[in-house]
Amino acid sequence: MEEGFASNSVSATDLIDAATSESKVRCGSSSPLGATMQPSGVNFSVFSKNATLMELLLFDSVDDTAPARVIPLDPRAHRTYHYWHVFVPGTKPGQIYGYKAHGPFDLERGLDLERGLRFDSKKVLITLTDMPSPFRARTSAQARTPRQR
Repeated sequence: MEEGFASNSVSATDLIDAATSESKVRCGSSSPLGATMQPSGVNFSVFSKNATLMELLLFDSVDDTAPARVIPLDPRAHRTYHYWHVFVPGTKPGQIYGYKAHGPFDLERGLDLERGLRFDSKKVLITLTDMPSPFRARTSAQARTPRQR
């Protein structure tokens, strides 16, 4: 661990090993970003240059305080350049999801907006591009803007 960095990360190996009993996910594609429905499931893709591990969290209800399933993304299989991605078979439209990003949390530098090293793996991240229905995987037709339809 680099000096000046505190880590609140869980071991990637521990998380990946814990997920082996879950149904098999595939590496997915880095493009397009966001959650994209495909006939047999959903491809999830998110950008993070400095994350050391990403987790995809799947919730059963918007009222849930804990995810029903956590899918750790192994950087060897689920990362292309700065894009983290995974394909989850069997996922349906309306799936509620979020991410947890693990990485450096530089307390010594305070709010360092230039470096942006403020990872807090206790926080669930959501994508605002899915508004007005946040956290939900959409079909490709729903994800298109009016200009693209």
